[in-house]
Amino acid sequence: MIRVCWREMQVLKDMLPAGCIAKGERKRLVMPRKHQYEWLESLFIEPVKSGKDTWQLWLETDVASYQAGSSIFFQKVSSMLHHRGMMANLSFRENLMLPFLYQANHDALEQAEQDLPQVAEFLDIKDCLDDQASIRSPYTHGLISLGRCLLQKPDIILVQDVHVGLAPHRMRQFHTLFCEVMERLQAGILYISTSEHDGSGMNFEDSLELNTGSAA
Repeated sequence: MIRVCWREMQVLKDMLPAGCIAKGERKRLVMPRKHQYEWLESLFIEPVKSGKDTWQLWLETDVASYQAGSSIFFQKVSSMLHHRGMMANLSFRENLMLPFLYQANHDALEQAEQDLPQVAEFLDIKDCLDDQASIRSPYTHGLISLGRCLLQKPDIILVQDVHVGLAPHRMRQFHTLFCEVMERLQAGILYISTSEHDGSGMNFEDSLELNTGSAA
């Protein structure tokens, strides 16, 4: 069993109940955008060497548990953040390979380099891999995030409203690619959204929400 767990915690003035997402599961977490950023940022500010009983977010496997921010956590867990898939000063190739460049896992780096041409062709960006990213559309940010997931092959993916703000024709294209990638990876998906009617088109086994007004 591989799963990501989090403790009950205060997010701004509201309370987020404890929960978990296992590989193969699909759950939605509904909260306002400002709460999303507050929660996501809070998950990774703890010192990696803090005691397990104080961890807010962690990865559990059959072998051991790993705190958010650790190298094993980032090998197993990926994220697709709202319109934040690319760094403008890097090339498309560098953006896709970014998760592997600071890891000590050379085997994973070599495998990603081998898989990159096929992934780029699938995403229809093979002719611009060496172009500088510069300022790109939300659709392109989403493509790069999908490409990283295909290269990384994570067990769990945190997805933050990636469909919101796309032009209608781009939304259809992205939705098709997104669903195909998620089906191929069979990863656990925690879809963080501002609404239960997010337009992702996915079927969720459970929908979690903030408990509002329960904290001072």
